[in-house]
Amino acid sequence: MVFDDVKATIAESKFMKQDCTEFYRDTKESIPLNALEARDNTVQLNCFVDADHRGDCITHYSHTCILIFLNMAPIIWFPQ
Repeated sequence: MVFDDVKATIAESKFMKQDCTEFYRDTKESIPLNALEARDNTVQLNCFVDADHRGDCITHYSHTCILIFLNMAPIIWFPQ
């Protein structure tokens, strides 16, 4: 399987900034002492979620879709 190596460009200005320090006060990332140095070939993992609550006019069922992309290639799709 061949993956698209192009990375998505997402405008972070469209997302609302949240201050989570109240929940994660003194939390710090624990990095193992034997962790390897990062190389230049990085990957980008993106998850997109959409929901339509009571969208079906007859049954009033909700619909949810989750898409997970590795770079620009969809690798997991959960339609419900």
